[in-house]
Formats: sequence, structure tokens, C-alpha cells
Amino acid sequence: MDAVIRAQYDERVAVPTMMSEKRALLDLRYIEHGCERMRRLDFGNDDDAVRERMALRLEWDDAIGQLPKIVEAYEHGRLSETTIVEMRRVAQEVAALVPEITRIRFPLPDAEALGRALCDAPARTA
Repeated sequence: MDAVIRAQYDERVAVPTMMSEKRALLDLRYIEHGCERMRRLDFGNDDDAVRERMALRLEWDDAIGQLPKIVEAYEHGRLSETTIVEMRRVAQEVAALVPEITRIRFPLPDAEALGRALCDAPARTA
């Protein structure tokens, strides 16, 4: 009986940790929005520019931290072909910004997750 209860507990605990298709798309939009904001970032010294840079840095750290979770969902076959295409497109956008991200000292994407997101391996779709 203990094994059955443990299996049910493990099942309930594991479900929230797996990223859903909907969550992956939302996080990809969040990363994409961060890229857009980074491209037009104002480097002036006025209060608004400084506040925007500080806010974006925090938001970017949160957004780019989701990339490994998205890649993990992909690798476990939980994403549709459409979401996989979107993941790769956003990953290309992030990769193109890495020199700028480095220059402005924002948190860098996880290099391994970014590389796996860019990989053209056969898609495992949901």
C-alpha cells in the first residue's frame, strides 16, 4: 500500500514541474519581448533610462531563466511542432543578441540550453 501512495504522491508532485505547451509559449513571448526591449534600450543617464535598464535587467533574468525549462519540455516531447519552431526562432534571436547582452552585463542565457534550442535534431512533438 505504501508504494501505491508514494506513486500517487510522486505523480501529483511531478505534474506541476513539467512545462505545458501554453506556458512554454507565454515564456517564449516573454523572452522575445525582452529581446525587443534590449534592442531599443536607452543608455542615457536620466532617471527614466536608468529605471528602464534596472527593470529590464530583472525581467530579463527571469525570462531567460525559463529557456532551460522550455528546452526540457521539448526534449520530453511535450511541445507541438509550432511551438518548437517558435522556440528555435526565439533562440536565434537570443543568440544574435549575446554580444550585446555581454556588453551591457545582463544575465547570459544558459549556453547549453541555448545550443539545444538551436539544434536541428528531429522534433519530438506532443
